[in-house]
Order: sequence, then structure tokens, then C-alpha cells
Amino acid sequence: MRACLRTILIVAQPPLRRAHSAARAAAAELPRRYLAPPALPEPGVACCVSHYEAIALHTALQPRRPDSASGSVSLGRGDLGTLTVDLGLARPASAEVSASHVRLRGTRGIEGEEEWTACVPWAFLDRVARKRRAGVWQCYAPGQGEAEAAEEAEEDDLAPTKVEGLSELTSRPASLLPLDEASPTPPTAVLGGFNMHRTKGIDPAGDTDNKLRALGKKGGRVLDVCTGLGYTACAAARRAGVREVVTIELDPAMVELQRANPWSRQLFDDPKITRLLGDATEVLPALPEGWRGRPPPHDPRDASATRPAPRR
Repeated sequence: MRACLRTILIVAQPPLRRAHSAARAAAAELPRRYLAPPALPEPGVACCVSHYEAIALHTALQPRRPDSASGSVSLGRGDLGTLTVDLGLARPASAEVSASHVRLRGTRGIEGEEEWTACVPWAFLDRVARKRRAGVWQCYAPGQGEAEAAEEAEEDDLAPTKVEGLSELTSRPASLLPLDEASPTPPTAVLGGFNMHRTKGIDPAGDTDNKLRALGKKGGRVLDVCTGLGYTACAAARRAGVREVVTIELDPAMVELQRANPWSRQLFDDPKITRLLGDATEVLPALPEGWRGRPPPHDPRDASATRPAPRR
């Protein structure tokens, strides 16, 4: 049977003076053929919105929508209230509302070093508000001037794309599912109709904290099998005593969800974390001696959801 169970292993090691340098050195010892691809930016993607956020944008900005095709209304942060994008992780600093689209601007990063501009067509906001289907969409930056952007929006060329796809490995659909309208909450992944996190009475962040708490106050190295959206690897890397995290994912479709999920950015940016892609039954024996052990099994919700589809 191919490895598909979520597993976590913490391997104790002597304290290291330079955690990040040690993590990079350890990553160099790992089998390079299993290193996962980097988080290459999606061309033109400015931000993500959940269906909750799209509906909130529609409700708040519809009264400001001009009747004239040539008119527009400029709004500042004070006018936008608690509106968010990136699944609750970012707030627009300003908005320009025209008859065809809403242009949102903002910054992200600890010091606001990254500026972004998203052009969201009213056709998309109207559709989500009407159908109210759950999901996450990537919104795009306009590539031309104001007139060209408005024309593109009318032609639906800037229509946001839903974060979903079909896993070539398992032949099952994969998507992101937002969970909470009221507060910023990490989404779960849905694979083959199964949520990859516990969601009844708890969110993915709480579920992750419970798993790590059960391991006790340990540090050193962390081995995480079945990365998923990376919440366990990221939370482990934030623990003060943890020096290095290696996380293994089987399915390239899940890596695509990681790239699109704003809550998974630490997975690609944290120098403590090394991502590996492959079958754990093949990757684990190839790891250096210090990473081997017998970790305890955890999720996924349904083991069959991560098994490769049978060959025909």
C-alpha cells in the first residue's frame, strides 16, 4: 500500500546556534530528486477572494456602482470598512468602482512592501452573489490602462478563476473550501469530496494546534508526512524549539492548492521548511539517517482519497 496517512515525527537533536543556516545545510543533504517545485507566481494574479468576500464586496459596493459606463467612484479605506481579500489576510486600502468592474488596491507583507491591484468584474460579483456557491477565486491585475482594463472586464477577460482542478495522480477533483464568514480562518482542501481537515466545531488552525500539542514540548527536527495545505509544517516551524521541518506530499495537485492558498505562504517562504514531493514509502528510505523513525499515523479523513488511481 502506498503511503497516504498523515504522520508527524519530532526527532530530538542538540541545540543549534544558527537555526536557519542549519536548516539550509540539512536541506542540502536531502535527496534532490524529491525536492518540491518552488512557489512560482501565477502570471497576473493579484489576490484571492472567497465566496464570502465576493458577496461582501457586492453588498457593500453595489450602492456605489455608477449608472454611466464612463463614470467611476473612488473609495478610501474608511469607506471600505471591514472588507477583506486573501481569505481574511488582507484589506484593500482603496477601491475604484465603475459600471463594469471594481478595482481594488492594497499592500501585503509585514511592512506593506508588496503592492497589489486587482480588477474584479461586476459580472463575477453578480454571479457569486446570485448563486452563492462556495469556493476561492484568483483575481487578476489589469495589464493596461484604465480604458483597456474596463474593456477587458466587460469582455470577461479578467474574470477570476476558481481554485480547483483534477488530480492526475488520483483522478479526483481538488479544491479550496473557505469555512467561516465572520473571522479570518484557514480554508480546508477538498479532495474527492472529502474535507482534509476536521471542521465540525473546530477550524483547521485549531485542529493543527491540537495535533502538535499532543506531541508535547519537543524541539529539534520535525518530519511531516502528507503535507496537505502545509498547516502542520508551518505551525511546527513556528515553535521556538524546532530547528528544521521536512514535509512530504504525494500529489502535485495539492501543491497547486498550496500555491494558490494565502494561508500556505509560509510553507514556501520559511527557511526552516523543506518540501519534498513523492511517495513517502520511497522518500523515507532515501532520507539521511537522522530523519528516519516510526512516526504516529494521523489524517487524512479518508485514506482512499490519496491513493493513486488504478492503472487501466
